Amino acid sequence: MTQDAASAPPESLRLRRRQRIVFRAHIHEHATPWKQCAAEDLGETIILKRPDDWPIHDQGERGACVAHAAVACLEYFVYHESGTLTSFSEQFIHYNMRQWQRREGNDSDRTWLRTAREVLRSDGICLESECLYDPFLGKLGLDGAEPSEAARRSAGRYRFDATVIEHPGHCTTTAPAAYIAGALHESRAVAVSIPVQVLPLSFGVTNWTIQLGRYHGIVADPTGDCPDGHAVCILGYLQDRRAPGGGWFICRNSWGLEWSSESDYSCQPFAIRGLPGRGYGVLSVRYVNTHVSEIMTINKQI
Repeated sequence: MTQDAASAPPESLRLRRRQRIVFRAHIHEHATPWKQCAAEDLGETIILKRPDDWPIHDQGERGACVAHAAVACLEYFVYHESGTLTSFSEQFIHYNMRQWQRREGNDSDRTWLRTAREVLRSDGICLESECLYDPFLGKLGLDGAEPSEAARRSAGRYRFDATVIEHPGHCTTTAPAAYIAGALHESRAVAVSIPVQVLPLSFGVTNWTIQLGRYHGIVADPTGDCPDGHAVCILGYLQDRRAPGGGWFICRNSWGLEWSSESDYSCQPFAIRGLPGRGYGVLSVRYVNTHVSEIMTINKQI
């Protein structure tokens, strides 16, 4: 569901919702950071060419960031392969991830990119129009509406193979930032899960929802414990020696157009130049190298 300014709740209400939203990405307890890398190892700035009519979506009150990040990654893959934007259903993959986890004996309200990979392989994914996502928590709870039989039959036509790297699987061979930059240089979008810091005595404000992120799309590096998590799709890399770690990764968020709301016309001297616009932001190389939990790329349609 795209952001609709005409029907959106008042900003204060939306911000309160955002502060209490559950960031349902998988969080790993890192004994040590992943292997580090020098900024010059990442290559030059690269920004993937996006479809002109690719709307920013809003997950709303539901903790469905993993589904949105995985679908954005998939939509970019199909666009790059075919030259056509195909909109897939976040509701379909989110619902099936929840059922998949229950079959594994896990009734957690978190979801995982590794589960998204399994759903894309086994169940596939239907088109957005065949299973609509509702951003509001209703009587159906965290799962949302069950996909119809027609949607399930349609999903059989769209099954994909994906690679998911979980910490610490790659920590001795390459740094996460280098792996992501390599994928970008191969014209592949990358979905990531990454921990989120809830700021002390802030009543739910995080390093993603402070003013720097809310207005300018700059996600500050955590300075303490990260009990929650979020998932986004990375679509570019910007060299910047001033950035922590020497550069920024451009991410596509799923919080509608209210997040990073001034990034497309900001005159602030610290604003990041090169962002695609509202709904997009940046994560530092250091943040990704130190904290990223999962990395997903799409390989092929099967």
